[in-house]
Formats: sequence, structure tokens, C-alpha cells
Amino acid sequence: MKRILSLVVLILGVSLIAGGNYTFDTGKTARDEVRAGLAQEKVVTGEDASVPNAPVVDGRTAKVQAETILKHTLKATNGKMYAEMKRDDPARATAASGAALRMGLMMAYGFDTLSSKTMGAGTALTSAGWVLLAALGLFWLLSVVWSFVGRQLHLRRLRTRPVSSL
Repeated sequence: MKRILSLVVLILGVSLIAGGNYTFDTGKTARDEVRAGLAQEKVVTGEDASVPNAPVVDGRTAKVQAETILKHTLKATNGKMYAEMKRDDPARATAASGAALRMGLMMAYGFDTLSSKTMGAGTALTSAGWVLLAALGLFWLLSVVWSFVGRQLHLRRLRTRPVSSL
């Protein structure tokens, strides 16, 4: 039973490490693709942004630029969102463009955030796998030591046992 449990823990530990590495790599690949796509566009945050004149190259700066675009769009449309405007409103095209740009930037922000969390989950899975393997190794080491100590104690008892006379 002890061997079966050890085998199960070994398989589980190796599986967690493999799955964690895969999860981390998937998250890193996604984050790299999002960031490369943002950098390719060469967008820079506005001068009135909370992070002014910064290149939009990650989720954080994408969100900052989306907030700046919202502020400018609301100013241009007298505080109205696209869905609130009448079809013949001349500012409706500005609202539509602003909404499209914001959605793209917010999607980049969301995927950048999600990919970072995926990398964190992969790290946690890998760490859990290593903890299981370390615990298994410690259990094995303790069982070897206990077995050795037990043999030594048994041999000592045999040596000190009085010989019975016939």
C-alpha cells in the first residue's frame, strides 16, 4: 500500500510540474503576443493621460490610453455614449471610433492581465508539484533512516540478550 501511495504521489507531482510548465509557457506566449501587437501599433498615451506620453506596450498602458480616449470621446459628444446618440448626430462617428478603439485597448488589457494570471497559476502548479516530490523524497529518506535505525536497535538487543543455559 505504501508503494502504491508513493507511486501515486510521484505521478501527481510530475503531472503538476508538467502541467504547470505548460500553463506558464502558454500564458507567457499569450502575453508576449499581446505586447508585441500593442508595440507594433506604436501608440503613445496622450499628454493628459494619467501616464502621459508613454508608449502603449502592455495592458496597463493600454488601459490608460482607453481611459484617455473615453475622456476625449465624452468631451466631443457632450457626455454621451454611442448608444445614447441619435442616428443623425454628427458626433456619432466620433463616438463609434472611440468605442472601437477603447474596446481594442481594453481587450489587450484583459488578455495581458489574464495571461499574467495564467503564468502565476502555472508557477503555483509547478511549485505544488515540486513540494509533493520533495515531501515524497523526505518520506523516502525518513523511511530509509528509520529502517536503518530499527535494524541497529534490533542488532543491539540481540547482542545484549543473555544466553539461556541448558
